[in-house]
Amino acid sequence: MGLSGSGGHSVRFLPEMPKHPAVNVDGVSFVRPEPCGVDMPLTLSYDLAGAPANRHNYLRSMLERFGWKRLGGSVFRYSGRNSKTVGLHEDWLNDVAPSLMFFRSYIRHHDLRLKRFTIDAQGVSFVDHSDPTARVGRPLVSGTKMKFITPTNNASAVQTLRDFLDASEKAAM
Repeated sequence: MGLSGSGGHSVRFLPEMPKHPAVNVDGVSFVRPEPCGVDMPLTLSYDLAGAPANRHNYLRSMLERFGWKRLGGSVFRYSGRNSKTVGLHEDWLNDVAPSLMFFRSYIRHHDLRLKRFTIDAQGVSFVDHSDPTARVGRPLVSGTKMKFITPTNNASAVQTLRDFLDASEKAAM
């Protein structure tokens, strides 16, 4: 089964996940790596400039509560959670997104200086403000100062999003 896109590229989908490391479908070989839990764990690292130990400890504790494993210092890996029905799986809406939102809100609420931030999945997003003359990434801003991108429709009200960001920051005690 396949689809042809513009430019003649063909995309093929497997009808079922193979039980063996490789399978041949219509003359195309598909390789599946050996099972090792989640296909691509997330790695998060950060550096807070001048933050007291209790702020670091709180963030570490919060990340661990959401299933992140501390690898050392301020480096964490999220490989998912075990479930009785599906085994090890990533839970972005209940673990990843809330933990990242709380991380952001906590830093804003306590006026901490985020010097470096990296999250690596299958792509990388990072902040590096260690060199004031060559900053990479945007600093965290309040909902009031957030510059939103104009959407294709106006269903989401800008003020509601601003209020959400500010309320999240305020709630991160």
